Amino acid sequence: MDQLYAVLSTYKSPKILDIATGSGAFLEQLSNVIDHPSSLIGIDVKEEAIEAAKLIHTSPPYEFYVMDAHKMSFQDNSFDIVAICNSLHHLESSERVVEEMIRVLKPGGSLVVYEMISDDLSVKQQTHMFLHHYWAQIDMFNGITHKVTYSRTQLDDLFNTYGQLMNVHSSEVEKNVEETEELLVSLKESVRRYQDKTLEFSDADYYIRKGNQLIQRIEQIGFDLATSYLLVFQKIKSAP
Repeated sequence: MDQLYAVLSTYKSPKILDIATGSGAFLEQLSNVIDHPSSLIGIDVKEEAIEAAKLIHTSPPYEFYVMDAHKMSFQDNSFDIVAICNSLHHLESSERVVEEMIRVLKPGGSLVVYEMISDDLSVKQQTHMFLHHYWAQIDMFNGITHKVTYSRTQLDDLFNTYGQLMNVHSSEVEKNVEETEELLVSLKESVRRYQDKTLEFSDADYYIRKGNQLIQRIEQIGFDLATSYLLVFQKIKSAP
């Protein structure tokens, strides 16, 4: 990603932490724009995600740990770069996790945020947003933390509350996806799986109907990835 390279390429052998790393894909992306990172550490609360990441990234400097980002076991000021990609909306308390990210970040280090947003989307991108909100609502009813998409303003407001952070970069990132028949079929199957999760809901008919409308939208309008918002902050030594 050109924007990340422009901001982070000056680092030499940094220690990097990726929050809610999943398979480690964003951690790998960071490693591609930085000169010889000394450590690439990913954490995730899901044990199955960490096991999958270890199978993909099998050699140093990659390390993966099952850990709750709300209360990390790392020492203060441990990392040169701390990142989170498309996971803020999966956190029980995004504020608490941001506080932890700041705590483990070294003064002068970079905090990287990459998150899909809901603003100014094309009609095909809106399909992605509506799908995400549908999945999120059903997950929340089933006890899984999954919130709707942030707006730019909401993300700005979240991070601007922390006096230790100075915004050094913000940009929108467009990542178009090839709209293949295979992709559209996969999306429709995902909607149907989520419909099945609502069968015991008292208002199941509503979710079945809403899911059918989304399937119809996929067929008639199509799909593209929503815009993402890239934010990079520098940790300063004290609040201004």
